Amino acid sequence: MLYPEVESKVLIWVRALAANHIPFNGPRIRAKAKEIADQYQLTGFKASHGWLCRFLSRHDIGNPIKRKRKSAEPCDEADVTSNLSPPIWYSILLNKLKVALQITETKY
Repeated sequence: MLYPEVESKVLIWVRALAANHIPFNGPRIRAKAKEIADQYQLTGFKASHGWLCRFLSRHDIGNPIKRKRKSAEPCDEADVTSNLSPPIWYSILLNKLKVALQITETKY
């Protein structure tokens, strides 16, 4: 890991977002990483797509449904969802499922 100070600060930030049920995604993580790198005057840090994919993999952050993907498969920034606290994606999915079940029950 070339930039441990950026990595640790971004991880703390992501965990805080997750703990407070605040949604985050790949572009938002990259922007925060670049902001932190700028604070440390790390001109070589680019917050690239590759960095994001490795960061997500190292810290097991992402869509738990797609977590079983092979490591050779490309990372999709849009798939990043919180899995560090009660996941936001889970409540949304559960609510949609409840609505779907209610619609189905009323038809029969």
